[in-house]
Amino acid sequence: MRDVIGTLARITLAQASQERAEEAGEAEAAEATRRPKTRRRKLQSGTVTAVQRVNSDFRLNPHLHSLALDGVFVEQLDGAAPKFAQLPQLTSSEVADLATTIRIRVLALLTRRGVIEDSTDQLVLLPDALADDEPVLAKVTSAAASGLPPAGPERREREPLRLARTPGASISGPLCAADMGFTLHAATIAPRHDLRAKEALLRYVLRPALAQERVTLSADGAVRLGLKRAFSDGTV
Repeated sequence: MRDVIGTLARITLAQASQERAEEAGEAEAAEATRRPKTRRRKLQSGTVTAVQRVNSDFRLNPHLHSLALDGVFVEQLDGAAPKFAQLPQLTSSEVADLATTIRIRVLALLTRRGVIEDSTDQLVLLPDALADDEPVLAKVTSAAASGLPPAGPERREREPLRLARTPGASISGPLCAADMGFTLHAATIAPRHDLRAKEALLRYVLRPALAQERVTLSADGAVRLGLKRAFSDGTV
């Protein structure tokens, strides 16, 4: 699981960084046509990513919290410090396009790894040796993916997550998109001079999935996870 999630993170960030660098590079290229030809200048952006494997209710849900620059640093050929080139404001359609690209590449990766079998009709999770070698662990893993006991809350009203089979991205809100169960949210920003906003964003990106104070050990030896607040569907 670790190597698959790590590869998913690299797919997502590489695609996003490539598109943003190319866009900033186009503006630089236009300026370069007005100057004598020289060697191509280097462009460098940056991201910080935390891999989350579960939801706050401990249901298996691999997802990425990423903090990305909205531009690139451009090398100066005279040896001066790099200059930051601001990108144009992101649009919801660009977020939708990126969500589709991520969905296609992630499913292709899982198919190559033998995790799923992707057909035009449905996605099939292929069996592995875990059920034969470690039946108890396999049961807990399956419960974690579906959010059912013994891994999920005792009182869960919410249906297990299902992957939609109709491809094509839909815009669910400003700078938010979904495609076949893959979601991408890019609406949270922090202005460059707002230190408090940047700190709050970093704390959110790097926060742990579970709060330690909500994890307790009961008298019978079971570990209980208390939710910060009851879900709207009645899950506690």
